Amino acid sequence: MKKFPWVNEKGQEFEPFKMLIFVIMAFVMLFFILSSLNYFEGQKVSISRTQLLNGLKSAAEAPQVINKEKPLRLRELFFDTGVFSSRALAEFFALGGEECELGGEECVNLYARPTSPAFEMKQNERDQNFKLLSINQKIQSDVFIYCSIPTADSAQQCCVVACNIYFGIMPTEFERLSVPPAEEIPETLA
Repeated sequence: MKKFPWVNEKGQEFEPFKMLIFVIMAFVMLFFILSSLNYFEGQKVSISRTQLLNGLKSAAEAPQVINKEKPLRLRELFFDTGVFSSRALAEFFALGGEECELGGEECVNLYARPTSPAFEMKQNERDQNFKLLSINQKIQSDVFIYCSIPTADSAQQCCVVACNIYFGIMPTEFERLSVPPAEEIPETLA
C-alpha cells in the first residue's frame, strides 16, 4: 500500500512544484536587485544636489578666489528631472541685500548649454524676471560656479555676492557660443 496516493513511485508530481518555487524565488531576487539599483540612483542624485549647494556656498564665501577664468568645477553631478530657481538659491544662501526688489533673484544667474536637450531656461508665468532652469531628463554633467562682489554701477548692486552657475558648459565657452561671429553681426551694429 502506498503512503501518498497522489505521488507515483518516481516522485515526478513534485517537479512542477519545485519549478514554481524556483520561479517565485527568481522574481523575488529580481525585485530586490531592481529596488537596490533604484535606491542607489536616488542616492547619486541626492549627493549631487548636496555637492551643488556646498559648491555654491564655497564660491559665495570666497568670491575673490573663484572667478570667471578659474571657476569652481563640480565634476560629474547627477541630475534627475526638475527645476532650479535662481530666487530660491539666492534666498537659501541670503545673497540678496535688503534693498533687492526681486528677493535676491538677480543675485544668482543660471546658464546651461544652449544646444543640450537636457536643459531649458524658462520664465515663470507670474514673474517674467524669475529665472528657472528646467532639467528635462536624467543627466550627468559638470557644473561651474563663480561668484563676485558687485560694483556700485552693476545691475546686481543690491546683492551681497552675485553668483553665476553654468550647467554643462564653461563660462568662457558659454560667452563664445552666445555672441554671434563677426560675419553675422549686421553692418549697422558693427
